[in-house]
This record gives sequence, structure tokens and C-alpha cells, in this order.
Amino acid sequence: HVEVELLFEDYLLQMDEVLLSLRSVQSSVTNTEEVVEIKLDLLRNRIMRYEMLLELSGLVVGVAAAVTGAFGMNLINHFEEHPSMFYQVS
Repeated sequence: HVEVELLFEDYLLQMDEVLLSLRSVQSSVTNTEEVVEIKLDLLRNRIMRYEMLLELSGLVVGVAAAVTGAFGMNLINHFEEHPSMFYQVS
């Protein structure tokens, strides 16, 4: 009867060791997931910044094209007689 009890104690100790190692692996996996998420967040933020810069550049070009188009029309707006308007527009 004592031998069986010793066997159970030994198994219990082995199971505790396995449980500790599993918790350690679980913690390691969780830490790795957090690091990967942080890296992905960084990449996503960089992509969003580049996208914003491209959209802002497109907006600037669009506004410049609209102003140029407005002044390029053959409409009388009395700016054509202004002495420095050509230099301001171009």
C-alpha cells in the first residue's frame, strides 16, 4: 500500500513539473503574440502615414490644377490686366 502511495506522489510531482513547463510555454507564446502585434501595429501605422502623405499630395496637386484651370479659361475676370498676377499664379 505504501508503494502505491509513493507512486502516486511521484506522479503528482511529475504532473506539477509538466504543469509548470506548460505555463512557461504559454507565457512565452503570449509574449511572442504581443511582440508580433506590436510590430504589426507599427507597420500599419507606417502604411497609414504613407497613405496620408499620398492623399495630401493628391489634394495639393488637385487644388493647384483647379486654380490653374480656372485661370486658364477664357473668361474675363480682370486679373489679366493686373501687373503681377501672372507671377502670383505661376
